[in-house]
Amino acid sequence: GHGECGEDASGMLVEHLVPTLQSTLEQHFDGKGPKNVLDIVSKAFLASDAAMIRQEKFKISGSTGTVVSMLGDKLLCAWVGDSRAVIGSIGKSGAVVATHLSNDHKPNRLDEKARVERAGGEVRQAGHMDSYAGPMRVFKPGQQFPGLAISRSFGDMSGKSVGVSAQPEFAVLNLTDDVRCIIICSDGVWDEVSVEEAVRMVMQHSSHMDAEAAAAMLCGEARRRWIDARRDGFGNIDDITAVVVMVTPKGDAPEGGVKEGGDK
Repeated sequence: GHGECGEDASGMLVEHLVPTLQSTLEQHFDGKGPKNVLDIVSKAFLASDAAMIRQEKFKISGSTGTVVSMLGDKLLCAWVGDSRAVIGSIGKSGAVVATHLSNDHKPNRLDEKARVERAGGEVRQAGHMDSYAGPMRVFKPGQQFPGLAISRSFGDMSGKSVGVSAQPEFAVLNLTDDVRCIIICSDGVWDEVSVEEAVRMVMQHSSHMDAEAAAAMLCGEARRRWIDARRDGFGNIDDITAVVVMVTPKGDAPEGGVKEGGDK
């Protein structure tokens, strides 16, 4: 999460969004629930956001959110914000391949910038007069508020009137036998570790299916690089969270399999 109550925001998603998605998707596959999977996920995301913004403490606090579901031989990724999801696979030559599942919701992404501006928001760097610095952010026109560095999020009630949305974006990929891992990390990891580096690190643990160790390695390396860089002169570290899922090809196990691990 981000903002003063960011931890509460992310905790609320764990407590409400995840169980809601699990139960409604189970109903769907039992033939008892809604037919359209994308509608199920969208409604769950938007309902969680609506519950959050009813609370005053989430006026300038919120959270990103990324969900990856295995649906038969497909991978469904739904996301809000910049907690990026990638998959690691083995190419035909035996080389490790990193593929983006999600596309960060940053204000400088051209389609996101246009969407925010249509909603009445302003995309620019923070600053005053002729002094501007840092990443592109979402503001109310002519104001230094709310200044979000993402264009979609849960919570952040102050940004909803200028285009900050909790409507998820989707990607669907085939789950082929060459896929070995799925990695989801907050931007504190991706600011310091490239997707190619992340996949190579995780693959070091693939033979033992040790997702916990892989996630810990990612977070540890990102933290070390943040401290070395001392980005703001004081050594502060952005949120660092990683979830790793190891995938076993069907040919290497009777039913295939997954093993999940996380660290922060």
